This record gives sequence, structure tokens and C-alpha cells, in this order.
Amino acid sequence: MNPSAIEIKNLCFSYQKIEVLKNIYMKVPKCSIYALLGPSGSGKTTLLRLMLGRLRPDSGTISIFGNFKAGHFNRIIGYMPQTTALSLEFTIGETIDYFANLYQLCQKDLVGKKKDLREIFCLADDNKLVSELSGGQQKALSLALVFLHSPRLVFLDEPTVGTDPLLGSQIWSFLRQKCFNGLTVIIVTHYIQEASQADWIGMMRSGRIIEEGIPKSLYLKYDDRNLENIFIRICMATTSDGNNNKISDHRNLFGYYHSNQSFDSMHQNKSVQLLSFETNRSDFPCQNLRHHLVMNDYQIDNFENRSTRNGLQSFRYQNQNSFENDRLIDSYSLLWMLFILIRRNISQFMKSKMTSIMLFSPVFCTLLMCITFKLPTAVYNQESFPIYSDRFQSLAKNFTIHHIRYEECRSLEAAIDKVRAGKTIAAIWFDRNFSIAIAERALASIKKFPIELANRTIDKQAVPGNNSDPSTSIDDYEYDDYENLSSEIEMNETIKQSTIKVFIDNSNMYYAQPLMDLFNFGSWDLINEVLRDHDLTPITSPVNVKEVIYAEGTEVPDFLLSGYLIGFLYLSQVTLTSQLLILERKNDFFDRIIVAGADHSLMFFSHFITNLLFSFIQIILMLLIGFVWFRIPNFGSYWLVFILVLLQSTSSIMTGLLISSLCRENFSAFFIALSITLSQLFTSGAMFPIISFDPIIKFFLNITPIAMPVESLRNVMLRGWTILNLNVVHGLITNLVLTLIFGYLALHFFKKRS
Repeated sequence: MNPSAIEIKNLCFSYQKIEVLKNIYMKVPKCSIYALLGPSGSGKTTLLRLMLGRLRPDSGTISIFGNFKAGHFNRIIGYMPQTTALSLEFTIGETIDYFANLYQLCQKDLVGKKKDLREIFCLADDNKLVSELSGGQQKALSLALVFLHSPRLVFLDEPTVGTDPLLGSQIWSFLRQKCFNGLTVIIVTHYIQEASQADWIGMMRSGRIIEEGIPKSLYLKYDDRNLENIFIRICMATTSDGNNNKISDHRNLFGYYHSNQSFDSMHQNKSVQLLSFETNRSDFPCQNLRHHLVMNDYQIDNFENRSTRNGLQSFRYQNQNSFENDRLIDSYSLLWMLFILIRRNISQFMKSKMTSIMLFSPVFCTLLMCITFKLPTAVYNQESFPIYSDRFQSLAKNFTIHHIRYEECRSLEAAIDKVRAGKTIAAIWFDRNFSIAIAERALASIKKFPIELANRTIDKQAVPGNNSDPSTSIDDYEYDDYENLSSEIEMNETIKQSTIKVFIDNSNMYYAQPLMDLFNFGSWDLINEVLRDHDLTPITSPVNVKEVIYAEGTEVPDFLLSGYLIGFLYLSQVTLTSQLLILERKNDFFDRIIVAGADHSLMFFSHFITNLLFSFIQIILMLLIGFVWFRIPNFGSYWLVFILVLLQSTSSIMTGLLISSLCRENFSAFFIALSITLSQLFTSGAMFPIISFDPIIKFFLNITPIAMPVESLRNVMLRGWTILNLNVVHGLITNLVLTLIFGYLALHFFKKRS
């Protein structure tokens, strides 16, 4: 049986053409504490990530319990990163339960383990949030999670940093007890005092193992009781002779065998003597222990049997095939882990302070779109008995999505000052005799310009052979009475008194022009009101709509809703999901979950499904606001509308995840996501139809991600087309294809960059 828990041979690793690790040889005996000591930047954490399978070596082999697939069997491994690697939104109980679910621990075993870990690591109450814990308490909780599933091999990165001395001593006592029960511990540290308490010490510098041995052997070899002095001497010696990767063979005198020597061959010899050193409290402050450097088969089997009796999982390491069979995860386990990850994402999302903004921003935008735009207008009315001035304000108040909100003022100066201050868009002024004057003006125009006169004018222009200009006005003909009358009316005081004076702020044309349209339409309606009051025929438009082919009785909000449903979802989902994978990769909590057995694919699809669930809620609320609350008409199938919007949401989520997998920084991802979404909103037809563009430009706009889905949704809602129509199907196909392509690329780059 192989006595090595980990065996590394000729390991090399480089990052961006920089050689990080150079020909690493290392053996970690079972049931021992191995300290990897070195300064920052020496390659300790990189070597640790290689052993965990989080990185792939350029060359060399890593054997864990005799198996050469690092990272494939992490369910027997416990890992604590340098940071606490905890989710601050969880409570202590939720954190322990989360990892217990990942490890698929039964509730009966979990209760006992919780009690033991709480006593050993002095954990606070289960209901206390992780964010409320001190640094030392978070460190204790992080370390407790390592031993939750009774691992066989443990990797600890600076385990006692930030803890009080008493807790640090308890941690070391606990580790030694576990080692006697079959546990192997690897500690990564740059603290000399912490490394001196280990059974084995491996010193690293510039990506190489420069020395390896037990503390007492190093003391004897270098004739120095100060490990820091020893490390400095070794660094200076290796720098001077340039032989950084060689370790002196004198270590064999102290029970250490050279990396190139076969550790297995020595174990096959039953007569190998057990080399041991008796340590006292001055050497190892924690407790008196006997450190076994080389053990025979009987002793190793005895360790493993004790581990099994203590509830540890039993694994056979004689061959790779039996190990593979033990590690296979059935479909139930995969679904269970996916469910746990989704539940964690939902829990984090619901506890986030930005939840309401992220969830309801598209809903709020839909609500704003359906609500009419109120255009504030100041009014100065001099009439003592306003009749037609009030009617004008009522008639001009509403048109499509715009709505005038009138504000009465006591003087003309006050009304104009409101426009100058930017409080209103315009100010209108009614003369004191407006109602009388507008009635006289309307009646005078009808009585003095009878319809027969207009008919004779039209007949005269239509006589065959008449070479007169068709555009010639009525004034060019011999109607002296009418011409004289027109001159009188223009100069009459009635014109002045019946004129509505408008003072407008034209700096915002988006509101100023609709406001003038409202006034113009309102004035014509007012004239017809005057004519009706005097039993005269109202003036009608010569344009007559014979038939409405599609969307009869619709208004501007009905046209905008289809585009806004797609646009708002696209903007919110792409912007939100573009940050998720970056935040995951930056958090050591992600590494911890991967080591616990979760796969990159499970992590990826857990985020996809979580966001899809929230988008489902968003879609339901948006459709309820549009169709139920504001009663916006839909001439097609509601189910087809829902499916089109839901598929757009899946495509948007995958787009955001692709951006997140490609970018390394949140700002870059946010900038790219915002650039893409805003450009799409203005060029996809969401706000105005792209049919008005040049055919060549229209072709390029149609191939953008949301142009076809917007058109398909509009065809369903306003034209009532079904899924049998090609102009509806192309939106469905576009979203399906983009979801599959972007999803595959996002998952590929997420795995590659993680």
C-alpha cells in the first residue's frame, strides 16, 4: 500500500509565459501535518490549487492516494482558502446546512457533527449572520466547514491567521487528534512559528522546493534552533550556487528520503525500521506527540481502520478503476446539488438590498410606459365667466399617451415665470372676452364664406381647357366682397380676443411638439363645439378611413408595449447577469464549492435557472400591468406572447453570462453590457418601427439579437398572427439559436477562465 497521501513528480506550471512552478518534487505521508512554507509569491497557493485540481499543470504528475486525477475526487478532501470564503448573507446554521447538503449528509449525522464542531471551534448561535461575526469567529466557522464531512485529506491556507492564541492552540490540538485518526493535513503558510509545529516542512522560494524535512532534522542539519534563520540561510545558499531545485541528501540521515527515491519500494520491505522522534513542549508548543515519519503496512492499515470506525468514508486505492466506481455521481446527486446551488442563489438574491430594484425595475418601467405623460402647463385666464376657455382646456387635455396638467396663475407674468423656471413646458393666455370672440369668429367664417362659393371655385379650376394654375387661391378670382370681408376680419378686435396666446419652452421638443399638437387638435374641436351649440354642421375631415386592417382602436402605448416588454427585460437581464460569474470567480467561496464537489456546469446552470425564475416573475407582473390593469388590447394568443417574452429572457440571460465569462472585471462587463443593450433598444424597433429605415440599413438591423423578437411579438399582439406565420416563427428561432450558441460559449469560457 502506498504510504503517500500526495506524491508530486516533475511538476511545472506557467502563467502567461511566466514560469511559476519549476520541477516540483514532493511527497506528503499519510496521517501527518505537512507545512508548505514560503514568502508571498513563492508559488504556494498555485501549488495548492494544482493539487486541488483547480489548475492544470504544464507537465508532471500529481498523485492523490495513488490516483493521478487531481480534482476528480474532492469529496474526500476538505479545503479552507486563505480568506474565510463564506457567504455573508447566510446565518451560521444556513452555512453549515448548505455545505451539509452539498456533501449529502443525513440529518441524523448532521446534528451530532454540528454539536461537536460548535464545541471545538466555539461557534456562535446558528441564527447569527456571518456578516455580524468578528474576523476570528468567521475564521473558526470557515475551519469548521472543512471537517463537516469527515475528509481524508485537508488543505488549509493560513488556518490560524486572525484567530486568538487559545483558539489557534485548540485548532492544532484538533488537527493532531484527527491525524491519529487517519487524516492528512497540508498547511500553506508564510509564518515560521506555525510551520514549526508541523510534522513535515517544505520550504518554497521562486517556484521551487528548496528544502524539505521535519523540524528537528532541520535543526540538527543546520545547527540552529531558529527556523527563520535556517530558511534565510537556505535562500542565500540556493541563490549563490544557482541550484535552487536540489535538496541535500544529508536529509536521509534524519529519516527523509530523496524525491527521486522510491517510497513504495521501502514500504514493500517489512524490515524497514520505524524512525521516530520524541518531541517535547519546547519543540512543539501544543502537546507531546510521537511523529512517525515512515510507517509499515500494519500501522497504515490500522490508521485507516480507525478512520472508518470514526465515521469516515471508506475508499480503496489499490487501483484507479475501483476509485472511479466509488466517485461516480448518479443523476439524483447531480439534481440535488443543482437544487442546493439554486436555493443558495435565491437566498442570496432575496437577502440582497438591491433585490427590489433588480426584480421590479422592468415592471416599474412598464408601469411608466402605460401611464400617460403629464405635460405641465401654466394658465392665465382673464375671463370672468369662462365658457369656451374651460372647454378648450378639457378638449385639449388628452391625446394618445400625453396628458396636460393645467396650473392656474393669477397673472401673465407668473405664468411666464413658471416656464422660465422650468416648472412648466408652456403658458397659455385667454383674453377676457375669449368665449364671445371665439363664437363670433367661428360663426362669421361660416356665414360669410358659404359652401356654394367654394364649389364654384373648385368647378372653375376643373373646367377643361382652363390653363389656370390649380394652386391659385380663391383670392385671385373676382370675389371682391369676400376679399374686403377678409381684410376687415384680420383687423378686427375679435381675432385678437379669440386667439389663445402660447408661451412655450422649445428646448425639449419631445414634449413641446406633442403639446402644440394637443392645442391644435383642441382648437378644431372647440370650433366644432361652437358650431354644434348654434345648430350648425361641424367641420369634418375630408379623409375617411374605410377599413382598419390591423389593430383597430389602438393607441401609441399599444404599439410601444410589445417593444418595451422585450427591451426592458433585455436591459435588466443582460446587465444583471453580466456580473454574476465575475463575482463568483473573485470569491473564494466559489473555489470552496467546487472543491466540495459542485461542477462548473452545475454552478453555471444554477445561475441560469435562478435568473430564469426571477424573470418569470417579472414577465407575469409586466403582462398583468399591461393587459389587466391598463387593458392594453392583445389581438393574438396570450400564451404565444408569454412564450415569446420568456424565450427572449433566456436569450438575454445567456448573453449576460457570456459577457460575464469573458470579462475579468465588473466595470468592463457592465460597460459592455450597457453598450450592447442601449444600442439594441434604439435600433431594434422597440421604440419605433425599423420599416422606416433604408432597406440596406434595415437588413443589418434585423440581424441584431432583439429586432426579430420585437417584430414577432408585435405581429402577435397587434396583428393577431399565429405561430404558423413565418414572421412570428423567426423571433422564436432567433431566441432559441442565440440561447444555445451563447450558452455553449459562456459555459466554455467560464470553465476555461475559472
